[in-house]
Amino acid sequence: MRRGEPRTNWDVSERQETGGATMANFTERDGVAPDEQSEGLPSDEKAKRIIHRRFDRLEGMMPSWLADYVHGLRKPSARWVRIPAGLLLIAGGVFSILPGLGIWMLPLGLMLLALDFALVRRPTAAMVVGGERKWTQIRRWWRERRDAGT
Repeated sequence: MRRGEPRTNWDVSERQETGGATMANFTERDGVAPDEQSEGLPSDEKAKRIIHRRFDRLEGMMPSWLADYVHGLRKPSARWVRIPAGLLLIAGGVFSILPGLGIWMLPLGLMLLALDFALVRRPTAAMVVGGERKWTQIRRWWRERRDAGT
């Protein structure tokens, strides 16, 4: 937050819930941002923010050449490439039993389609947030199990 800017509701509620913790600390601890903890499916605008935030996070973890390609796919002018790529990734995820294909293709394809189709956006955002929560729980369980064994 810049000096002189008004505080948003997120700033106030986040500080109350976390005792002044930063967004990064909150995300590491719970796996999701405070505005993504509402029950049920998120609103369409919130779902759009969630999906873009996840793409930003993915791009940060990728090699620069691949992150540039994914960033180019997210531009509005790349819709004619994004939709077929999303459909092909979903098809590859469905046929993940075959060599060379994997289940990782399914959520990536859905995320690409969610950029263009509002019908897919809310369920995809809920799936991504739920998947991150579950992954955080599994990692925590595995770490505790590993630490208890040593």
